[in-house]
Amino acid sequence: MTAIVQTEKLTRRFGDKISVNQVDLQVPPGSIYGFLGPNGAGKTTTLKLLLGLLRPTAGSIRIFGERMPEERISVLRQVGSLVESPSYYGHLSGFKNLKIAADLLDLPPQSVKETLELVRLSQDAHRPVKEYSLGMKQRLGIAIALIHKPRLLILDEPTNGLDPAGIQEIRNLIKELPTLYGSTVLVSSHLLTEVEQVATHVGIINQGQLIFQDEIDVLRQQSSPVMLVELEQPAAAYQSLRNQGWRVERNHHTLTIPIQHSKDKARLFQHLQSFSILNVQEKKKSLEEIFIEWTGKGNSL
Repeated sequence: MTAIVQTEKLTRRFGDKISVNQVDLQVPPGSIYGFLGPNGAGKTTTLKLLLGLLRPTAGSIRIFGERMPEERISVLRQVGSLVESPSYYGHLSGFKNLKIAADLLDLPPQSVKETLELVRLSQDAHRPVKEYSLGMKQRLGIAIALIHKPRLLILDEPTNGLDPAGIQEIRNLIKELPTLYGSTVLVSSHLLTEVEQVATHVGIINQGQLIFQDEIDVLRQQSSPVMLVELEQPAAAYQSLRNQGWRVERNHHTLTIPIQHSKDKARLFQHLQSFSILNVQEKKKSLEEIFIEWTGKGNSL
């Protein structure tokens, strides 16, 4: 299956700084690809490279199998994007803003109405955009990117700064697009919970390097089980496990021990029997915990 977006050793320097470092993206058709990384990791720069807004220092880009930026005009006719803040005329209504976009793309008037319905702005279509909430402005920006029913939609941090209701609206909209339009969605975010809830595939970028790329379920499978063991003698058990080379953390009476192999579990319990086990719980790491482990940064960035 040919990737909708494919890069090879994509690199971008700004002076002595390497912002994007030999990135090999593979975005499957029909996927919602979550492009995850801390602020400053190189997400926005990568998206600008894909859209031809920046030229790569090295490497190659193919979108729909066509080379970028050489085939930029034909490629971008099939791409919608919202990178950084949406552009609109604040004194005009949402309807008129979208009508301008439709006229520029030589689209029928019906496309304006349909797109406003899709992003749930029909009731506010004739209000000036300057009166819109931040979430409504974001939805208008997505509407402008969507009005020509693109094969690929690129969104850069679309939920940034939104309240919970606004985040839910954008999340639901993104989930609908592959089914409604057959679109592939490439969405960047530093919000781990957002990626986990909408993405079918994920790429993690850190300090300009792509450190993981696959289906999101494969990422979840990367995590090893963690045993939470409550003991009557936690201090002695903690020290004993440390002496035996186990990785272990202590919180009051509970020890947290990662398990790499199934046989380790039996070895662990045999070792801890003499320290009076009170309770045992097994859990797997969340996507956020994996992300922190790999990048050293959490959800509040």
